[in-house]
Amino acid sequence: MSTTSKVVLGVSVLFSGGIVAGVHIQQKRLGESLFTGLHFQSPDHPCCLPLNLFQFVCILLKVWCPELNTVIKRLHEGVLRDLERQNRKQENLRLLEEQVALTKQLEMERSKMLIGKESQQ
Repeated sequence: MSTTSKVVLGVSVLFSGGIVAGVHIQQKRLGESLFTGLHFQSPDHPCCLPLNLFQFVCILLKVWCPELNTVIKRLHEGVLRDLERQNRKQENLRLLEEQVALTKQLEMERSKMLIGKESQQ
């Protein structure tokens, strides 16, 4: 392994470990804050819940890399399109099953009518 790859691996391991530790700390703090109410961030600002670690990382990425925000938006739009397609597909399958049931019912009624006409003659 080259030195560069070792450095990148080390930084990514430290960053990942920091995120995991931050999430655990945030969960403990949030669990405790449920009993104490809202946090005051500063005396001159209204009280609100603190940002969680994921929101903080997303904000930093948007500030440092605006192109990434565009990519994330496009990915989000793609996910929404996929969900819409899945919903349309489920609706189309439901309509198809309904049509099949109606077709069977119509064929049964036609066969009953034909049998009735044949018995009358």
